[in-house]
Amino acid sequence: MNFTRLKQLITSSTRILMAVVFCTMLFLSSAFPAYAYGTSKDNPTQDDEFMQKTTELLKTGPSSLKTTQERAKRGPNEVQADAGMDEMISPEDARGVVTPKDKIEKALEKVAPNK
Repeated sequence: MNFTRLKQLITSSTRILMAVVFCTMLFLSSAFPAYAYGTSKDNPTQDDEFMQKTTELLKTGPSSLKTTQERAKRGPNEVQADAGMDEMISPEDARGVVTPKDKIEKALEKVAPNK
């Protein structure tokens, strides 16, 4: 029997099926990216608070320098204030951490020690 035709038919069908699946996945991932970000109106997140503050600032117009400086003193920037400050990493938190630079230097020292 001639199995080469059967083999070619199976491989070409598989290629076409894989191309269709790939194109479908590519289309769906680009067409519906907004579904990944969902917020509940019952439980507003910090992002919603940032958005509300931002829209309020846009509606009121430019702030004076003094007002902006007072808002900025409360946190890393004017809009964010102190939200999320406890989640940020400070230099004090990272004192005992080995940096990538230290790891590379240690590995190079093992490979080629200084003479």
